[in-house]
Amino acid sequence: MNKNTVFNLLSDSLTAIYGFAYARTDNAEDAEDLAEDIITEVAARAESIRSEDSFYGFMWEVAKNLSARYFRNKSRCFCAYDDNAIPAVTNTTEHELIANEEIMLLRRELSLLAERHRSITVKYYIEGKSCIAIAAETGLSYSLVRYILYETRKILKEGVNMERTYGERSYSPQQFELYGYFAYSNYDHSKPFRERKLPGNILLAAYDRHRTLQELSLELGVSAPYLEDEINMLISEGLLSETKGKYVTSLPIFDDEFFDRFEKAAEPIIKKASDEISSMLKNIILPMNVVSSQWMAFLLAMRFGILKATHSGWEHIGGTPILPHGSQGVLFGKTARQRDYMLMNINAFNYNAEHTAYITHYCYDRSDIKRAESLDWARHKALTDIMLGRNVDINSKSVLMLIENGFISIENNKISVLFPVITENEMRAAKNTLEEVSVRIAEMFNILSECAEDLAYTQVSRSLKDTAGKAAYMGMMPFALGMVYEQIKDEFVLPPNSSFVGVVKS
Repeated sequence: MNKNTVFNLLSDSLTAIYGFAYARTDNAEDAEDLAEDIITEVAARAESIRSEDSFYGFMWEVAKNLSARYFRNKSRCFCAYDDNAIPAVTNTTEHELIANEEIMLLRRELSLLAERHRSITVKYYIEGKSCIAIAAETGLSYSLVRYILYETRKILKEGVNMERTYGERSYSPQQFELYGYFAYSNYDHSKPFRERKLPGNILLAAYDRHRTLQELSLELGVSAPYLEDEINMLISEGLLSETKGKYVTSLPIFDDEFFDRFEKAAEPIIKKASDEISSMLKNIILPMNVVSSQWMAFLLAMRFGILKATHSGWEHIGGTPILPHGSQGVLFGKTARQRDYMLMNINAFNYNAEHTAYITHYCYDRSDIKRAESLDWARHKALTDIMLGRNVDINSKSVLMLIENGFISIENNKISVLFPVITENEMRAAKNTLEEVSVRIAEMFNILSECAEDLAYTQVSRSLKDTAGKAAYMGMMPFALGMVYEQIKDEFVLPPNSSFVGVVKS
């Protein structure tokens, strides 16, 4: 018979086996030991059992033989002792060290148990609850509780005699960042990864192969009780999946090798396109009065171009993927070292609550990135109110922070915005003026996205190819824009807040 069938039959017989053992021993502890020996022996000899019909006869024959052995061993223990001949035992430092080591080993093995086994073991041995009480509390059958305790004892006995080796990530966690490119999102998917190293390293540990909870615990040097909440969070976020007690990462992770190859493929494409774009922009005059009209033309042309490429990109990958928390877009991990073009803060339409004004920003300059990150909800509201000509309290904390971060200035009680603010009509007119160049920019982004998609297919396992291709196609667009920015920025004299444009309804 196969072992699974034998284990199922043993599970159904636990009560009977324990009753048999209890009737032949002096106490519950000896009964448990005898019952465990019977179960272990029957399980070990599963292949000797011909069929289910012969199982019970075989099981009771083993039970009789082992109980007879139990009595023989017990009888040998009844010897007369001279109490005076027994030396006094004291707790020496050596004894204490050995005892402490054994306790530490037992705790280590307990920390590696799966949640159900660990919980039942703690309830039974530490909290002193009976199997009947545990069964009532957990909703499990009495037989299953006893079988889990039997399994746990077996696991612990084997584990304390094993040499456990912790993985490299237990002492040297790897840098991991979560990136997203969204059609819509009102949720901060990357927050857990900015705040803690553990979630990202769980994904890295489970990226190359399916891992059990115990394997993840050893690799990361974190006991199972603390891992379980993080694992459940990652599963709920759609970043980790579980099959038959094993976990595997569900999103692609791009490393230095991927970005090195992408840069090499992108360099001639960007060089050629940048030269063409610069030439096309030289003779364009925007229908608006702004400082550095040439830079504004470049910034808006890039914005229109990447929006066109994004729209066609969602079509290319079959629509916008639906993510947890109502987001629409793609997610991917990054372990590659930070490069200049990766430093960014992008938002094409950062609207106010009434949708009467928005701020668009494509920040690759470090000072502008810092400014963009300072715009919380209250400051953004105050800034758009100022853009719309509304009255604001110039002594409020939000306004003072806008002054400190260089978004506005106040002179003679008059507030001025320190970046271009245009009307929707002016934005539409600029879009028409820049149509030809923005089409060329969109073509460049689409070519770069196709390169990234092809590279991603060669970097990941078969199960992740589709997800990786979509993530690379869409997710590399901001990086490609950063590469263009690095290539072309020295051609312009950049005004303050060069990455920001405010837009108000006409």
